[in-house]
Amino acid sequence: MDYSKLTEPAAVNLALAIARYPLVLKLCVENHEPSTLVNYLFELCGCISYADGELRVRDQPLELAEPRKLLYWAARMVLNNSLRLLSLVPLTRM
Repeated sequence: MDYSKLTEPAAVNLALAIARYPLVLKLCVENHEPSTLVNYLFELCGCISYADGELRVRDQPLELAEPRKLLYWAARMVLNNSLRLLSLVPLTRM
C-alpha cells in the first residue's frame, strides 16, 4: 500500500492528529487530567469531519481508496480506545 498518495491537506491533518495520540495519553497520565484527552478528541473529531467532506473512498481508484480507508480506520480505533479510557461506550452504528 502506497501511503504517499495521502497528500491532501485533510489527509495530512488527520494523520498528524492520529499521530499525536500517544503524546496526549502521556500528558493525561503525567498531569492526572482527563480533560486533555477530551480536548484532543474534539480536535480529532474536527479533523475527521473535515476529511469526511474532502476524502472520498467509494468510487476512487484502489491505490487511493485503500490508504484513505486505513486512515479512517485508524481514526476510528483512536476514538474507540479513547472513549473506553473515559469509561464511555462508543457507538457502533448511527
